[in-house]
Amino acid sequence: MEEEKLTKAEKESAMKKEVLDNYRQSKSGKEPVNKQIDGWLDIYKGKLYGNEQAARSKVIVRDVYKTIEALKPNLTEPFIGSPKPIDAVPYTAAGEMSSGASEKLLNYQFTTQQDRRSLMNTLADVVAREGTVWAKNEWKYEDEEFRTPMTVPKEALAMIQDEYEIVSDNGDIVDIEVIQIEVKKNEPHIRLCRNEHIFTDPTAECDDDIQFIIHQYDTTMSDLKSAGVYKNLDKLEAKSSDTNLHDTSLGVSRDVDAIEFGRNPNYRVFGDSARQKITIMEYWGYYDLDGDGIAEPVLIVWDKQNEIFIREEDNPMPDKEIPFERAVYIEEPFSLWGKALADAMDDGQKIHTAFMRGMIDNAALANNGQKFIMKGGIDQANFRRMVNGEKHIYMNQNPAEVLQDGSYNEMPSSMFNMYEMVEAQNEGITGVTRQGQGLNSQSADQTAAGASITNTNSQRRMLDTVRNISNMLRKLLRRQLSYSLEFLQEEDWIRITGMQKPQGVLGKDFDIQVNLVTDAQKQSKIHQYLQMFQNLQYVTGE
Repeated sequence: MEEEKLTKAEKESAMKKEVLDNYRQSKSGKEPVNKQIDGWLDIYKGKLYGNEQAARSKVIVRDVYKTIEALKPNLTEPFIGSPKPIDAVPYTAAGEMSSGASEKLLNYQFTTQQDRRSLMNTLADVVAREGTVWAKNEWKYEDEEFRTPMTVPKEALAMIQDEYEIVSDNGDIVDIEVIQIEVKKNEPHIRLCRNEHIFTDPTAECDDDIQFIIHQYDTTMSDLKSAGVYKNLDKLEAKSSDTNLHDTSLGVSRDVDAIEFGRNPNYRVFGDSARQKITIMEYWGYYDLDGDGIAEPVLIVWDKQNEIFIREEDNPMPDKEIPFERAVYIEEPFSLWGKALADAMDDGQKIHTAFMRGMIDNAALANNGQKFIMKGGIDQANFRRMVNGEKHIYMNQNPAEVLQDGSYNEMPSSMFNMYEMVEAQNEGITGVTRQGQGLNSQSADQTAAGASITNTNSQRRMLDTVRNISNMLRKLLRRQLSYSLEFLQEEDWIRITGMQKPQGVLGKDFDIQVNLVTDAQKQSKIHQYLQMFQNLQYVTGE
């Protein structure tokens, strides 16, 4: 028996060592990615280049910032512009009923229970600024226990279905407290993760290769205790805690920037251990916890500062999958991380900045606003009158020859041509134009042949980004549906959808799609309807 306990302890020790080693290797391998993201954010914020000179312009033309701000509405509108952005498509007869209930439920969850505007705005912002955005499927559950005192005959106790406790026994009559559980929250949630908090399998070339993902986040001791699934909390509570544990370049720089917008990463709660922040690491992946030589889906959780493990178990989610999905702005082949918009626009922003600095310096060093007076052209008395704005006279000379006004130096047209060329190049990269941002009605051919497509490369580029986000959202919603099938009761399905819980198999009997509603598609449909009404008018003769 003692040998078995020792073997179990040794296995647990080996597991902890290997998981921590996976984390350290992943963090080390991801540091170049963090530095890249940090550099792209510097470009976005217009950080000085370091080659600035005294008494010369230090302006930065923030092309990346302006483009992303113009780009965001075009990336989010297809997802928040429709009251029913999600479709469930049946493939079989069994999927007909299942697809209807699933579609109603997912649309209700996405448009009502989830703040989709905030979600999509942040998602579009992060993917454009940092090149990659990670999202996590979660399930939020809260309940409250309350007791109702009752006095009932002893024979009636067998008829009470809820749990109860006997307070006093008075013979044939007993005083009891009926224990009931009221569910406060039972709903899905999509969490967007900070890129410095995601540590991926360094050997993975694509999503299917991922063996583990480690997610870092801050929580409180109160939340850990109320969850009821963690151990060793007494050991953790006895240790000092420090949530300012960002040991990556990206994490440190983001916390420095956060102070400018009212968030203080160094804030501490003293005297209230329940609200004290704790940095938690979650390992979602595969590991042989049973020692049978087969790696099973697991969830392993520990405190980052003290490395106290508080949870080790099989993956508690119904689908047993790693609950993370990603979207990228510019795909990097055989990598989980993409490139940001700044990677494509950096050269153009530098060229714009160089020309703008040159034009500003040219204007600043010019003699504009100065007056040049020919020597002997005006006497001292009249000069004072001129300075004071009074009437004055010249000494029998042509005023145009006596007085000359300084002006800005004329700049060659080639400078403006170069500036415009870079501007046009940026438009082609992003799909954002000065005339009309995004997938507008002008971008679609007003004919039957071009009713549902855009016809410029720049707008196809933007549509490609929208589809990347749509693909990520579709995967998240499919997983969210599998969670709903497990965690929602039959009465919840009937209350929300008016239909029974689906019996069809997702991906076999029916599947989920995300509707992309763009302005071009709306205008094209309107044009098709107008054409149809005109044709009907000719047919009916009215």
